[in-house]
Amino acid sequence: MSGSKDWTLIKRDELNGDFHEVECSETEAIEVLSVGMGRLAKSPTSPPIGLLNLLRERVADLDVLGSEITEPQVLVRIVKKIFPSAVRQTFFEDHELFWRKGKIGLRELVGRRLSQCSDPTCDLFYHFSLATFGGSVWPSNSLPELRERTYGSELYRSPPADKKAMKILATSIHVPSQSEEFTIAALELQKELEDAIDLSLSSGRIIVSQETPAGDRFIPPRVAKTLSRDEMDDGYSFLLSSDLPESILGSKTSLPNKRKRAKDWLSRVWDYFLLSERQPSQEDLMTVIQEKFGLTANAAKEVVKGYAKEIEVPVGRIAQRKQVNISEIRGVN
Repeated sequence: MSGSKDWTLIKRDELNGDFHEVECSETEAIEVLSVGMGRLAKSPTSPPIGLLNLLRERVADLDVLGSEITEPQVLVRIVKKIFPSAVRQTFFEDHELFWRKGKIGLRELVGRRLSQCSDPTCDLFYHFSLATFGGSVWPSNSLPELRERTYGSELYRSPPADKKAMKILATSIHVPSQSEEFTIAALELQKELEDAIDLSLSSGRIIVSQETPAGDRFIPPRVAKTLSRDEMDDGYSFLLSSDLPESILGSKTSLPNKRKRAKDWLSRVWDYFLLSERQPSQEDLMTVIQEKFGLTANAAKEVVKGYAKEIEVPVGRIAQRKQVNISEIRGVN
């Protein structure tokens, strides 16, 4: 990754919470963005090759989006429990269900999870697109417009097969250093993200809901895979299958895989609250892990205690100002 300080971020000060502009290297920028401590304020002058390579590895890791759902009995449970009386549920068994609307919401939903950052709201795919295609400098009041433009439809297309056409496209959008090779790779990454979304829709890793005059209805994977991106803006909402509790999935996942998923989630939870110098209780973590991953009390205890020992969590009572409510823990996806 580039060591030159050509990235400009608006970074949050860890001590007083104030925001200020800083120049940093690509490596430093990724670290700051990944933990939710800043946002991109100005495009780098050199291609973000390090971020490109990182995301090309992560875009293929569809398991982080959840299990494939194709079994008829699971689909029936989704209809009965998530869409009772044609009403899409936003909470189920004390779990918040993180539905997102439209194609932009879908890209954010998938991009955030595939980014695999400690801050669950961080979307490195969006930051990459912004750094590569978004422009150069962005005042705060332009961010909503940038979100629409950057995560809208005009850039999310198959790269032109002809390199001459690719070069022409590169001149019409912001690309650091106007590198033809990098431009091709960057557009291919966007295509790979779209392919990941299509595969996840067709395999049931993404649950689809449609608003209709008769109420909300579940769209099965065989139909969801036929939706165009423009159709998705017409009353469709999306949820990752990983947000569904095991009571619906009836998962056949092996115990080692359940433990691994639970530990990965536990790592994200710990990092998330560490940012605000807060600490969730191990008892609450065990409770949520049992609910979320279908582990027994003993298995959940082994996961939490083992991880706490691994990262050397201090033993003893948690100060009141550092305590975390269990509802906040359930809210981390």
